[in-house]
Amino acid sequence: MYVGVLMVKHVLLDWFGTLCDPEIMNERYPLVLSSILKEWFGGSLDSWLRAERLTYKWYEKYWFSRIGRGDFLKAFRETQILWVKRLFNLAGVDPSLTDDEYFQLSQRLDYEVTSKIHAIYPDVKKCLEELKNLNVRLYLSTGNSSASVLGALKASGIVSYFDGIFTSELFNAWKGSRKFWLSITEALRDKSSSCIIVDDELSVLSAAKELGHVCVLIDRRRSVSNVGDKVDFIIFELDYLLPIVEAFKGIMR
Repeated sequence: MYVGVLMVKHVLLDWFGTLCDPEIMNERYPLVLSSILKEWFGGSLDSWLRAERLTYKWYEKYWFSRIGRGDFLKAFRETQILWVKRLFNLAGVDPSLTDDEYFQLSQRLDYEVTSKIHAIYPDVKKCLEELKNLNVRLYLSTGNSSASVLGALKASGIVSYFDGIFTSELFNAWKGSRKFWLSITEALRDKSSSCIIVDDELSVLSAAKELGHVCVLIDRRRSVSNVGDKVDFIIFELDYLLPIVEAFKGIMR
């Protein structure tokens, strides 16, 4: 039940699956990455494509085995270093780099690749414009690497709509953890208002809801069922968010 006034000033939007279309990004990433590696380090395009394909399968399994376990930054750095090392090993190229250089290269690659891929959903830009017209502050809240998100924002031309970017790297916290959402609350320095948080993963919203935020699950594929009271709203397109934000700017709580 709503009693009192809920002030909503901040809207936090997830990146991958909410603003960015994973199918487009995953389809185009291998060729762009392989082309860059060929240009920078030589070798054949086919060998880099094969290395990327095999490394992606390993990366997906390895990274998901580490999610939520231990120190985020340590896990992130180790995984990125292993990712690039495996690419070179499978492509048969020896760059003779230190671990620090491998990590730096991983971040440069993430940025360069995503900066060449326009992968946002068709409804995103118009919705961001309309949200800004509602006088709310917009933020990205993401578990994706800062480098990849900054590159993708450049490619999509929407970086100017955001007042800030909150990443797991920034807070050394796994996205969806209580620490992640608490860190965002502290960073906003505005405890008098609540946030509307939009994400396509139900699992990352539970801790945010416990902290009193308005949680919106975006289910673009219409595949989620049995949500119960885990979120406040379910939407299927981003523009469905607009009436929710308008309502909560003056709703009686």
